[in-house]
Amino acid sequence: MSTFGGRMKEYDLISLDRFDGVNMQSSAYFLSHKHADHMLGLSNSSFAYRLSSNKNIRLYCSPVTKALLSFDSRYSGLMPFIVALDLDVPNVLRINNPQSDKYEVTVTLLSAAHCPGSVMFLFEGNQGTVLYTGDFRLCVQDVMQMDALHQAPGKPKTLTSLYIDTTFCVPQALFIPSRQECVSAVLDIMQEWFDESPNHCVFILHKANLGYEHLFMEACKHFGMPVHVDEARYNQYQQIADLSDFVTNDPTATRIHACRGHSVC
Repeated sequence: MSTFGGRMKEYDLISLDRFDGVNMQSSAYFLSHKHADHMLGLSNSSFAYRLSSNKNIRLYCSPVTKALLSFDSRYSGLMPFIVALDLDVPNVLRINNPQSDKYEVTVTLLSAAHCPGSVMFLFEGNQGTVLYTGDFRLCVQDVMQMDALHQAPGKPKTLTSLYIDTTFCVPQALFIPSRQECVSAVLDIMQEWFDESPNHCVFILHKANLGYEHLFMEACKHFGMPVHVDEARYNQYQQIADLSDFVTNDPTATRIHACRGHSVC
């Protein structure tokens, strides 16, 4: 659960993953991914008015996150004011400062590997180099391959500040298995169940609307069958090139189900 208030100390006219309260005075907004705890205030009419009434104020996110938002009617009024930025490309933005002239900041979106569309934001400007992670699921080797975080190969940039997700900074989470280790364990359990009977099916129960897609992809590749999802989710996934081939809306086409109505499909 995100507890971040929205504003950074270094660039205090920018708000990230929070769209209410003091953030209503910001001049640029960023959304790291489409999970509810990072979207507080996003559906408020006051936030929509903030964007629509100021031609220089926009909401920035990844292309996948914008596509996912477009399927949610709560955010239909925001769509003309959302700017999708490509990953790994430095973008120079001019931030409106009511107290003085506009200033420039370079923003680079980096994959957070948390759920479809999830990104980290790297800000570089006169107030320093700042990394905001949002929720992330990265290994050391992943970070080593991110050019934007390095001055040169093997030489990381010095960060002025790091705003980091600390969900698992607790003694109980001293060891966290890798994503691939988790997927392998789940696939082994599924294989055992399938081996018992050709009539056995697997239902993947999921609490969040996004975040299980890597498992869907790996299960499809491993068992040679797509994952059945409900119609609304299927339509969303068809807009994401990396996911469209791994899911189906036909419940008879597979033994793997991640549909909401699994009891009747």
